[in-house]
Amino acid sequence: MTVLTDDKIAALKALLLSTPPATAGKLWALLERMKVQGVQSIPTGELLDAMREAGIPSGFATGKAHTRILSFDRLFFEPFENLFENGPLHRLMPGSLPRIGLGPVWKLIIGQLAPDAYVDLEPLGTAASLRGDMGQAREYAQKMRNELLDNIQDIPPERLGALTKMPEAAHILTRLIPLLSAEKAGREIWTGVQSLRGDMHEQSILRLATAVKEAENNNPQTATEILLLTMSVLPKPYQALRVLQRVSRGVDDRKIDTTHFAVVGRRVIALLRREGTVIEHAALGGSFDVEAVKAAIDRHNKLVHGMTRDTILSPNGPWRQELTAICSQVGSRLEMICHAAVKALDLALPMDMVRKKNAGMITEPRYGAAIDPAKVEVARCHMQFLVATRLLAPLAGFGGFRDNASRTAAGQLDAVCEGLVRVAREGVTSQHFQDWINATSSLINALDGPLPAKNFERRITALIRKAA
Repeated sequence: MTVLTDDKIAALKALLLSTPPATAGKLWALLERMKVQGVQSIPTGELLDAMREAGIPSGFATGKAHTRILSFDRLFFEPFENLFENGPLHRLMPGSLPRIGLGPVWKLIIGQLAPDAYVDLEPLGTAASLRGDMGQAREYAQKMRNELLDNIQDIPPERLGALTKMPEAAHILTRLIPLLSAEKAGREIWTGVQSLRGDMHEQSILRLATAVKEAENNNPQTATEILLLTMSVLPKPYQALRVLQRVSRGVDDRKIDTTHFAVVGRRVIALLRREGTVIEHAALGGSFDVEAVKAAIDRHNKLVHGMTRDTILSPNGPWRQELTAICSQVGSRLEMICHAAVKALDLALPMDMVRKKNAGMITEPRYGAAIDPAKVEVARCHMQFLVATRLLAPLAGFGGFRDNASRTAAGQLDAVCEGLVRVAREGVTSQHFQDWINATSSLINALDGPLPAKNFERRITALIRKAA
């Protein structure tokens, strides 16, 4: 079988990133089918890993044009899929599982921990998957999890972790028993929770709290894993804190942070930090993905609201302190982006003070200079940011800065427009004048919409024709 070198994997990732979603989806489905069929001539596992590392989501392979085929090991780990993360162990969010450890753990499961169950169930699960009966295939994977739990439930977690020298695999193995127990205990509950799209109903919260309490009586770590797995399927993961509040009535974050449930709050804090990282990168300067930043701000607002809506946070508790620090840092970065928007517009469309006969000193666009497309793109990106965050800014605490930046930018664009119109009326243009018109129009379109931009183009085009 061909082995992919680091250079080949890097080249493959670059190719995959430029692949259209439809093509990537078909490729993903094909590779998974080949993996299930046991094709040895192609390194299907390495190719799928490369696609994941390239940032191509497996959701591409769920279109109507083809049926997605999951291998038996993938079906086995499916309930925990949302907890797996790429990257080294020390960089994972609290409660996450290192994806890199899956392969070694699976080899131990089928080789030492549950070989008989694998021999009996894997052919049945694979056959069901190949004929498209994924419901039946998942049932066999569920039986495999139950058999494994029966085999290892009396083994100390430390002994399981000692079966491998790989830290990431050892981490998964030490959590394997409570993970399997949590999945088994919460299987019926998550069916209702996964269908929710808004706030959890009180009935669902109480059901989850009851399950967590019952599990805590037997194994506290199992109770924690139930909450972590619940968070992984919730549209609003911070709602797990509401469940935790019902489990530990009258207890706030100062007490909870010293218990096995601390990881639940720490995971929400880590989610906040992750959104803050997206915003911080945008504040470094240059252009950025406006939609990604907008989504990060929206998630940030919801996480903050979700953490502060109940009484689980004490005024001076550890979670409250971290929340305050993150909000302060995010607010500072968003203010920086607003200030950068005004500066970016200055750099893209520079203005000079010039003396005009019978008019004194006035500002005029530097229309004789060439337009820098890169600077225009940065300015356009920031104008789009100001528009996209109009409703989000007040909740994130930078509404005033955003409004001031929008007004200032609109004033600057008006000044540029009037300056260009005045120059066109006078008939004094340059070889770069059309580039100035195009750049100004694109920025007006980004800030005010297509209609004002079109009106500006028509107005100045008419003056140029008249002067000619």
